[in-house]
Order: sequence, then structure tokens, then C-alpha cells
Amino acid sequence: MKVIWLGHACFLITADNGLKIVIDPYEASPGGRISYGPAREAPDVVTIGHQDAAHNHTADLRGNPEIVQGAGSHMAGGIEFVGIPTPHGPVPTGEPPGALGLEAAVALWEVLPPAVVILRHFRNQKCNFPSCGVEDLVRLRPGAVLVGNTEAELTAGHLPEGRILVLEPAL
Repeated sequence: MKVIWLGHACFLITADNGLKIVIDPYEASPGGRISYGPAREAPDVVTIGHQDAAHNHTADLRGNPEIVQGAGSHMAGGIEFVGIPTPHGPVPTGEPPGALGLEAAVALWEVLPPAVVILRHFRNQKCNFPSCGVEDLVRLRPGAVLVGNTEAELTAGHLPEGRILVLEPAL
């Protein structure tokens, strides 16, 4: 499958069979907090992490995708999606409400070790409100791979080198 980081917390995943999934589409606000371009993809499925314009803005998307949101098991596009409830309130890290700070996220990666982590929702030239940027991640995890482009190709049995990937925003 191909994973493209569109910006903020939003990804476009294209499965080997052509199924397109958009995760957490954002509302673009040029010159504002999120200045990535609008996500104008035509996905088959959209997942919405929570009700916030930075994670649920489907108006810019094309077509009539199936929407997946909320806790529990959901079938869409022939794939099972599992929503895991998490608190979305004030957190002591200085991050937006409900966001994990970088140290807490890295600790979670150690407890539930994913095969690959693709960084999202970090401070950069197009998004100024998360309190940490790539340099903070590299300080904590020097093995993070700065991919240098907008996408990563993931195949069963052959994952990209490095467990933590940092993509460039596509929009």
C-alpha cells in the first residue's frame, strides 16, 4: 500500500487493490493555524478521529465516501476499522486538548510496539500549534528516518527501513 501524508493528521492510503482511504481530513485555513492546501481527494472511505475541523472536514473531498467514526468495530470498503475511545479533554502537556505530548506518544509506542510509526500532527512550516516539531522527535528517537518526500510504500513482509518515518506534507 502507499501512504501519503497530506498534512496535519491527514493521510491518503491507497491499498494494493486501489481502495482509497483518507484519515482525519482537515479544514485548510491559509495563513491560519493549518495552512496546508485543501484535501481534494476522492476516497472510498474516510475515517474521522474526533469532531474537530482539524480532523473531520469532509467538505473538500470529492465523491461519496463511506464515513467511519466512533468507537467499536466498523466495516467499510471491505475492511474492518476499530475505533478505540480515548479521552479528549485538557492534557498537562501544553498540546491541544486530547493530544498526547511527544514523550507520552513515544512511551505508548514502546508499550504497544507498532511495526512502523508515521509521524503526524507536529509543528512545521504549515502548522504552528502543536508544541513539538521533528527536531524534538529526533532528539528522543535519533533513529527516526526523515524520508524526504511525501509518501511511503508499505508491503507485507517488507517494511521500510527505520521504525519511525517522517514524511513531508503533500499539500
